Amino acid sequence: MISQSLSQGFRQTQNLSLRQTQTRRLTMTQRLIIEQRQLDERIHLMGNLHNVEYVLEAICTNCGRRLKTLEILRGFTIDPTDLTTKCNNCGMRFLAYLKAKNSYVSIEVAFYCPTQTLDQLRDKQNLTLYQLITKYAAIYHSALIHFGTLKNAFSRIGVNYELEGRTDWKNKARHFLGKLPDTVIAECVGEKVTTIRSFRRSLNIQRCIKSDCLY
Repeated sequence: MISQSLSQGFRQTQNLSLRQTQTRRLTMTQRLIIEQRQLDERIHLMGNLHNVEYVLEAICTNCGRRLKTLEILRGFTIDPTDLTTKCNNCGMRFLAYLKAKNSYVSIEVAFYCPTQTLDQLRDKQNLTLYQLITKYAAIYHSALIHFGTLKNAFSRIGVNYELEGRTDWKNKARHFLGKLPDTVIAECVGEKVTTIRSFRRSLNIQRCIKSDCLY
C-alpha cells in the first residue's frame, strides 16, 4: 500500500510538472505572438507617418524559409560589421531587406539591426534629411524602424540632431492608439508619452493591453 501510494504520488508530481511546463511553453508562445504582432504594427505605423509602405523581407538563401520580423531581429549578432541575419531553420546567414514604396517610387535597401544602424550613423550628424534619405537610404529607413525618429537614433550615440523637422502625426497615428503602447507611439512620433496619453484619452480610447494582441 505504501509503495502504491508513493507511485501514485510520483505520477501526480510528474503530471503536475508536465502541466506547468506546458503552461510555461504556452505563455512563451503567446508572448512571442504578441511581440511579433506589435513589431509589425510598429512598422505599419512608421509607414503611415512617412507616407510609405514598408515591407521587411528575409528569405533564406539556403532552405528558402521566409523569416518573420521577430525572427529577423533575433538572427542578428552584436557585431556591427556583420550585416546578416540568421535562418532559424538551417542556420544560414544572409542579408535581410527593407522595401519602401509610395505613389512615386519603390526602393529596396539592406535592413540593419539597431547596433548596426547606430554604428553607421556616426559622423553623419551634419547631413541634411535629404542627404540621408538619398545617399544613405538603408541607414535612414532602418533608423526610423528601430528608433522612430532620427533625433532618437542620434541621441543614442550622444548627438543632438536638429535637421529632421516635424510630422503632422495626429491623424496618421490615430488608428494605432490602443493597439500599441503609448510609449511606442511616443517614440515613433517624437513626442512625450504624456502627450500621446492625453490624445488617446481625449478620443476615449482604452490603453493597449498586450493580451488583446492575441485576438
